[in-house]
Amino acid sequence: MNSKVSLTTESDSFAQAKEFLLKGEVVAIPTETVYGLAANGLDGDTVQKIFVAKGRPQDNPLILHIGDEDQLSPLVNKIPEKAKRLMDTFWPGPLTIIFEKADIVPMEVTAGGNTVGVRMPSHPWTKKLLEELPFPLAAPSANRSGRPSPTDAKSVLQDMNGMIPLIIDGGDASIGLESTVIDMTDTPTILRPGFITKEDIEEVIGQVTMDPHLENENVIPKAPGQKYRHYAPKAKVFLYDEAPKADNKRCVCLFGEALEHEFSLGDEDDLSQMARALFRTFRLADEKGYEEIWVPKVPRQGWGYAIMNRLEKAAGGKE
Repeated sequence: MNSKVSLTTESDSFAQAKEFLLKGEVVAIPTETVYGLAANGLDGDTVQKIFVAKGRPQDNPLILHIGDEDQLSPLVNKIPEKAKRLMDTFWPGPLTIIFEKADIVPMEVTAGGNTVGVRMPSHPWTKKLLEELPFPLAAPSANRSGRPSPTDAKSVLQDMNGMIPLIIDGGDASIGLESTVIDMTDTPTILRPGFITKEDIEEVIGQVTMDPHLENENVIPKAPGQKYRHYAPKAKVFLYDEAPKADNKRCVCLFGEALEHEFSLGDEDDLSQMARALFRTFRLADEKGYEEIWVPKVPRQGWGYAIMNRLEKAAGGKE
């Protein structure tokens, strides 16, 4: 099946996406974080199509996406008070909250576990779609498993051409990294760092912890990104304290102006620019045939924690 790419977000593509989803198909949709590979999150057979398209391990859970808070109650057994405060502050937006799942949520979504991650994206086109659908959308990143997450429709097409019937082009993702994931079923614990930082969350609900198993390959995951090597281009990724010399086999990512065989990550004082550029740069380096990609380490604070999490997953421990 050849993918059709919609280059607009007007009513014709909206109706087309809705029709495919209602028929049990998989559609690539834009969000503010990265592009998602979406399907009916309450139909286990339909959810399996996501795993097939991505080549995703079956024990890697998915996140459900909703359009308004009224859609949450049927999906979860309870909504803790602190979770409600996070929803009031950060939804719609790039925060996924882990709840105890209700029976209506199929095990294909939760990888057999009894919890489910739920998020309300802020991308206006996708939020409107979610408000009108009679079910939530399971929607991991719209790439082949292990590859860099796509931040534009072109990147989705590179990985998904022939695998799904429709890709909606909603422009470049404004954030460029996947959502923060926080487990609210017990002690509030961040399972995956993202745009919403630990400090942001603590201003709302008080102290939270970072999952001590963030880099543990043997963990039984509650959230995507906990167990497997992720975000990796074809080239080998290395992290550096001091930039090596760039050449036709080795490209170097750096802050500020970029010369030959170099890629700029923007302003060192604004790591949101690096976050937006990171996955796009990985894919561009692959297109140009580089064998190695060297990326600077950044401080583990604010955005830097999420960036280093993605870089270490992509590098597989290489420095």
